[in-house]
Amino acid sequence: IGIHMHSLGEADLASDEATRQWLVQRIPAGEFVLQDYVMRPMLFKGHKFDLRLWTVLLSVDPLRIHLLGTGIPKVSMWKYDGSPKHVKNPCVHYLF
Repeated sequence: IGIHMHSLGEADLASDEATRQWLVQRIPAGEFVLQDYVMRPMLFKGHKFDLRLWTVLLSVDPLRIHLLGTGIPKVSMWKYDGSPKHVKNPCVHYLF
């Protein structure tokens, strides 16, 4: 449980089979969300941030989405340092 960061080498991304083998060897069974890490994110006054917004999908064709009236902005307490040595530092990434 929680956030885990892994780096794949070029050989691990060379083919779908190589990537699958990497996942099988390192990731336990279960359901996960995999995403790319953004090395140069948009910052707010030097801090990482996100906007938590809730929507309701009303229709796909035509696309109609209702944005609920309340959203929550979250800003990290620590200045972002994009150097590779800080990639696994959770204090830079967690938004409180």
